[in-house]
Amino acid sequence: MKSVRALASVAIAGLVAMPGLAKAQSDESFNLFTSINNPGLTAFDIAWTDRSVGFYFLADRSNKSVDLINLDTKFFGRYFAGNWAGATGNNNTSGPNGLLTLVNTTNGNKTEIWTGDGPQVQAGCPTQAPWSGKCSAVKVLDFATGNLTHTIITNGLNRADELCFDPKDHLILIANDAENINFVSLISTDDYTVKGVLALPQATNGIEQCQWDGQQKLFFLNLPEVDGPGDDSGPGAVLVITPNLQVLGQFNVNIAHCAGPQGMALGSGPANGQMLLGCNAPSPPSPSGCKPGTCSPVGLGPQSSVIISKFTGAEIAVAWGLGGADEVWFNPGDNHYAIASAVCTPTGCLSHTPAQLAFVDAVSLTLDQVLVIQKTTGVNPSKVTVDPVTNEVYLANSGRVDVFFPSGRDSDD
Repeated sequence: MKSVRALASVAIAGLVAMPGLAKAQSDESFNLFTSINNPGLTAFDIAWTDRSVGFYFLADRSNKSVDLINLDTKFFGRYFAGNWAGATGNNNTSGPNGLLTLVNTTNGNKTEIWTGDGPQVQAGCPTQAPWSGKCSAVKVLDFATGNLTHTIITNGLNRADELCFDPKDHLILIANDAENINFVSLISTDDYTVKGVLALPQATNGIEQCQWDGQQKLFFLNLPEVDGPGDDSGPGAVLVITPNLQVLGQFNVNIAHCAGPQGMALGSGPANGQMLLGCNAPSPPSPSGCKPGTCSPVGLGPQSSVIISKFTGAEIAVAWGLGGADEVWFNPGDNHYAIASAVCTPTGCLSHTPAQLAFVDAVSLTLDQVLVIQKTTGVNPSKVTVDPVTNEVYLANSGRVDVFFPSGRDSDD
């Protein structure tokens, strides 16, 4: 517990709210419940929580594995069968990356684990230069056994990264985000083949999280920067894409509030219509005052995340000071967003400063709490997921996964 300390446990007017929204009293707060030892964990990417099978999953590059934690017993284990690229020292060539689980209704209703991976020499890759038999792929594991069942080549020179699932049409959308011309692939979960590829030359600083909106039957896809210099100093956007890869349009993101949209979470229930964008937080070019929860705009650039309308793209609220967020999460169990983001200092925002874990009420659009998470290495614990039944929050950190429980519980529950 010494690695975590609370900064705020009440709603703070102005941090998450557009002008005119009233201050609300805190209706939820969290405390560190336990830290689950994860030996050797220093490099990781996306996490995932699936209550239907009762497990938390983590794309673990350090150990070339998918890590699993039983949500009820907190039992820890690993699957190694994917033969992932691992931590290469370069995000663009590492893996596993994006991760999700799904129930494959055309494959005996089996639960599968889908992950994007970095480039490796494997069957099916182009043999001509510059590939020379080495390319990116998507790996599929049987959850029940941990066995690798399918390797789907995406033909990227660099990693296949984040992904999302359309259960209506049985399709996975996954991005190759570090190519000369970035692209997304559409993969059938029925026959495990690529059904289409969409080139996105306007994505000049990668491609980030996508989500499937079952209400509108559309994909949303984050582009951190559109036709910019390649450092998120140009505005980003959210693309609106059909299941046959037609781009219907894009929501332009206000760079004054959100630089480099990365994480994405869609609200439901009372929060239906909302889309949280976890945004980047560039290091300040010159010393300037900055403290957790709020940043001086002088010399720091946009250090916030935003909530927009999934129907129009209009900005609904600004999560002031909560920039540097990668994976974000909406929990329908308590109608809260969880945001793991960077804490800024006058000399930097991402590498060697603490992280912050924030909880936003998606109904009142107020900030309930911010916790500061002390890091043991330069790795930023920016991947957060939530169990919708217990409302427990899982945050991957160096060498461990921290679990936070909601107010009204104690460690004996």
